[in-house]
Amino acid sequence: MTIPSACQAIADRIDALRIDEQQLNIRLRSQPPPTAAEQSVITQKLRNIRQEITAATAELNDCIAQYSSNPGPQPLDSTLTGTVTLTTTSNQAPGPYSSPLTVGMRFDEPRSAVSITRFTPINTPPTKVPIIGDVSLTVTLQGGGRGTYSEGHMELPLTLLFAFNKHIPFQLADATLSITLTTSAPGGSPVDSSGHIALQGTGDFTGGPPFSRHQGTLTIDGVLQPVP
Repeated sequence: MTIPSACQAIADRIDALRIDEQQLNIRLRSQPPPTAAEQSVITQKLRNIRQEITAATAELNDCIAQYSSNPGPQPLDSTLTGTVTLTTTSNQAPGPYSSPLTVGMRFDEPRSAVSITRFTPINTPPTKVPIIGDVSLTVTLQGGGRGTYSEGHMELPLTLLFAFNKHIPFQLADATLSITLTTSAPGGSPVDSSGHIALQGTGDFTGGPPFSRHQGTLTIDGVLQPVP
C-alpha cells in the first residue's frame, strides 16, 4: 500500500509502537522470566501500546482515505538527458571536455525542491599524454544534489569527484569540484514547455594536479522529462 507523504508521520509512529510492542513481548518470554511485579508492568505497557496502535491505525486509514480521494500534487520523478561540458583554468587541461549525461531527479509536491536520485558516472575516452600514456577520467557525484526549484528556475549544489585511471605524484591525482549549477548563470536557461534546460556553474577544485588550485566551469544542456 502506498502511503501518501502527508500520512507518513502517522505510519512511522505505528512502526515505532510495533517495535516497542515486540521488545516488550521478548522481555515477557525471556529467561530467566520476569518477576510477577515486572510481568504486571510489562502487561500494562503492552495494553497501552496496543490501544495506541489501534487509534493510530484508524487515524492512518482516515488520512489515506482523505488523500486518496483528493491526492493533490505528488512528488515527480524526472530524467535529465543531455550533454555535460567542462572547461578549466588549468593550462594542462583547459578543455572543453564533453560527454553524454543522464541524471535522475525528484521534485517535491509543491515543486519547490529538487534532489538527484541517480547520477550516471561520466567517463571520458582515453587521451594520450606524453610520457604518462593513455589517461581517462571518471566523474561521480560525491555530495550535495539537493537544491531549489521555482517555475523552471533551478539551483543545485554538487560536489563531484574527478578520478583518473592512473596516479603519478605531482602530475596526476584525483580532485573534487564543489559547484552550484543554476539556470540563472550566463550559460543557463530555465525549463521550458518542452523540458529543455541548461544549467551552469563555476567552482574551485581541491585535490591533485592538473586541476588543483584551478577553477572549473560545468555546463549541462539537455531535456527534462516529464516536465515538472
